[in-house]
Amino acid sequence: MDMPGLGTLWVSQYVHFHKPVFIGEPYTAVAEIISIDRRRVTIATWVEDAQGTRVLSGEGTVIPISDKTKKSLSDTNSASFRPANIG
Repeated sequence: MDMPGLGTLWVSQYVHFHKPVFIGEPYTAVAEIISIDRRRVTIATWVEDAQGTRVLSGEGTVIPISDKTKKSLSDTNSASFRPANIG
C-alpha cells in the first residue's frame, strides 16, 4: 500500500494549529496510520518545530490506490505525472 503516493485520494483533513507557524522556520511533518477500514485509511498528522514542540495536529482520511490499479499503471508505463507549477 502506497500512501499518500500516486493515485491516493485524500478524502478529508482536519487541522488544529496549537502555535503560530512562521515562514522560513524549519518544521518536521509526521503522518501515522491509526486505522484501516476496508478501503479507507485514517492518518494522524502533526507538525513539530525545530525544538520538537507540536505546533499543528490533525487527522486525515485517504483512499489508497488499489494494487490492481498500481500494477496496471506500472505495466503500461504510459502515465506521466509531474507536480503542478504553482505561482
